[in-house]
Amino acid sequence: MKQVIIVILISVNLSGIFLSETAGREYYGELNCYESTYYQQTDTINANPYLKIKRFEIDIITPSSGIQFYKNGILYLSSSGSNNNMISQHISFGGSDLFYALVNDSVPGKQFPFDIYNQFDIPAEGISFTNNPSRFYYSKLSERDGKVKIFMAEPANTGYDQTWALPYEPLDFCTTNNYTHPTISSDGNIMIFSSDMPGGAGGLDLYISRFENKIWSAPINMGGRINSPGNELYACFDKDNNLYFSSDGLPGLGGYDIFFCYYNGVDWDDPINLVDQINTDNDEIAFKINRNENNGFYTLIERSRRSKKQINRKLYKIELDEKYNNNYLLSDILKDFAAESSLLAMQKENERLAAEERRADSIKIAQPESEKLAADQRRADSIKTAQLEYERLAAEQRRADSIKAAQVRQQQKTITREKVIYRVQCTSSMKAKGSKKTTIGGKEYETYEYFYKGAWRVTIGEFDNLEDAITLRMQCRSSGYNQAFVVAFKNGVRSLDMNLFKR
Repeated sequence: MKQVIIVILISVNLSGIFLSETAGREYYGELNCYESTYYQQTDTINANPYLKIKRFEIDIITPSSGIQFYKNGILYLSSSGSNNNMISQHISFGGSDLFYALVNDSVPGKQFPFDIYNQFDIPAEGISFTNNPSRFYYSKLSERDGKVKIFMAEPANTGYDQTWALPYEPLDFCTTNNYTHPTISSDGNIMIFSSDMPGGAGGLDLYISRFENKIWSAPINMGGRINSPGNELYACFDKDNNLYFSSDGLPGLGGYDIFFCYYNGVDWDDPINLVDQINTDNDEIAFKINRNENNGFYTLIERSRRSKKQINRKLYKIELDEKYNNNYLLSDILKDFAAESSLLAMQKENERLAAEERRADSIKIAQPESEKLAADQRRADSIKTAQLEYERLAAEQRRADSIKAAQVRQQQKTITREKVIYRVQCTSSMKAKGSKKTTIGGKEYETYEYFYKGAWRVTIGEFDNLEDAITLRMQCRSSGYNQAFVVAFKNGVRSLDMNLFKR
């Protein structure tokens, strides 16, 4: 039996907090401002010439941590005061409810209650809709055991818009543990969420379930490449099933950083830290990307420089600069520049270690002679550790430079004898189907199959340059092949050499 109620969606707000006293307080606990002064993040960020990142004027109020895209606007939690003379997003009295608004540059448009009959105190960033949206998934505390479970809501047959039927029971795989922050693929067949199920790598790990034979499969841990000894939270799919999430256990710049995993059609590649394009020495969480447009949102949580406590939350909007918006995807730009920035981060670490060594030498000179003998051994041990780490990083950099130079030389030597062909991969199958013809954009193409990682991959087109292949890829996606992407072949063999994809 289902209970019919006007739309409601309950999510959880972990924001770096995990169970300690009571589940309800931890999951819905407020990130209090402990100090009146705090580090002021600039409202416009220009770390990447392709991107525009600027403050979006919505107050992130407890227990929310961000927003969610819905239809042609966004959902967010806001105060529900009724004083019409007040600016809606800054009303300081009443409860907090879920609202819907269009996006006007850096501010929301006129806001409306998401549910026209009842309002609910629901964090929007935990909501996950299918592409229609024909159903949505959400998390709430179970009345039976006080743990967070995942539920599915479907449209209720009431004759009213935005009316949903909410089940009493969670999804079948939700047992005795916590299951939170689900994200659903566009077709509704893949779900990734966070859980503290036994056997994971740390506090909260990412798990995957697939919708097969009208039921969700048993969750599978996404493994040590993605999960860390810390917490992985706020999973988010883009339209091509590339994955974004926040982690405080993977190597990063602050507490929680945002990471990106490219979906290769079968599985997800290793996480890439979005480094200083987005991440700082504070916390970055709740990244959401618009599946229909090249923009997204994330939340920055500032920390006190003295106590490191969380003191302020700000919402930022990220989008491509207008001159690149028609030719690039936001996911591709974030992935490419993050890989480049990771090399720069290694160089900065080398410089930091060298500066520490210089400071140690300066302290040694200034130290009073009477304390010299007692301090010498401590400094020697510290300097030795820093030197060893510096030498290790320097050696890694030299090896990387040597390998890169060798690759360039090898490419220069073999460029005349290596033939590179670009094709567009549209689908995959467990069985070979042979050569067929398909029509894209009014043009007929012969299909070409190749076997890779246990499956047959179907491609079309044959180009000697990347730009033509990218053009066909965009046509394929417009024709219903949403997962279409460019692959390269050297002398008839698929190549994963990323240099072949540089423009």
